[in-house]
Amino acid sequence: MDFGIFSVVPMDFLIFFIAWVVLSVVALQGGRGEVLSMMLGAFVGVAVFDYAQKAFWLSGIIAPYVAVPRDAAIGLAILIILSYLVIRMLMLPYGSDLIGSPSQSAVIGFLCTAIIFSIWVAAPSTDAIWHFGSLFQTIFSPMYAFWWIVGSFGLLALFG
Repeated sequence: MDFGIFSVVPMDFLIFFIAWVVLSVVALQGGRGEVLSMMLGAFVGVAVFDYAQKAFWLSGIIAPYVAVPRDAAIGLAILIILSYLVIRMLMLPYGSDLIGSPSQSAVIGFLCTAIIFSIWVAAPSTDAIWHFGSLFQTIFSPMYAFWWIVGSFGLLALFG
């Protein structure tokens, strides 16, 4: 059975494209502050998750939960969602305007998708949810993640 584009394009790039479209639509509908809150929530959630594992009094409590990769990924997702909600409440007035073009929303959606996927590939606990192929691992490897993130933030300062 041949599924056309699905047999030619790797599933990783289809996931990236779908995430790009979803974040672009969210940026177009809810304003750029919504997408930026998602992106910053991913940063804060990953940082809190990593530092919680290294904290002296907290590491013993959460050690049994992060030992199982699926539970660690669920915990990371919960922290990212909570971080998103807190950051969105803090920056509610920013970016809530619906003034923006579809091309601007597409650029903001792509940049935020690149940042989120750079974090995804760098975080070891997300590998349990979806393991990206070698090409995708090379593109968003921790060696290049710095440049993806810095370049995306720089372009977001121009377009956002």
